[in-house]
Amino acid sequence: MQRLEPFAKWDGKDFENLPILAKVKGKCTTDQISPGGPWLTYRGHLDKISDNMLLGAVNAYTGGVGIGKNIHSSNIESYPHIAREYKENGEKWVIVGERNYGEGSSREHAAMTPRYLGCAAVIVKSFARIHETNLKKQGVLALTFENTDNYDKMWKEIE
Repeated sequence: MQRLEPFAKWDGKDFENLPILAKVKGKCTTDQISPGGPWLTYRGHLDKISDNMLLGAVNAYTGGVGIGKNIHSSNIESYPHIAREYKENGEKWVIVGERNYGEGSSREHAAMTPRYLGCAAVIVKSFARIHETNLKKQGVLALTFENTDNYDKMWKEIE
């Protein structure tokens, strides 16, 4: 078991120019955000279970699963690895998704692990209701596009 320390309070500053950790394509369930299986042995240890964050999510730019481009090194790495580096650098980041993001079983770790690793906001076409609530409870901004076509206009990863 890991003793949880309270998350730091918001410093009152706007979030600006945040990197997109992941732009996920298609369905992204709580099982893709926080996969179960052997990871569940760590459910009492937030730091360890955070190593499974987004491992089932499909990268909208490359089609790769659970991996993205680190903006600092340009290396292709797992989402949790990239998020940890950003967190160590004091950087917040965002996730971009499509419709009904977070559908599936009510898995609090699917909201808790992004917050733990530095997620400031999740911006999607629409949320599954319970996941949206869980993100808000964790202090993550749960935002929806006013125009869902704007999903396609989000930053394109440089190949």
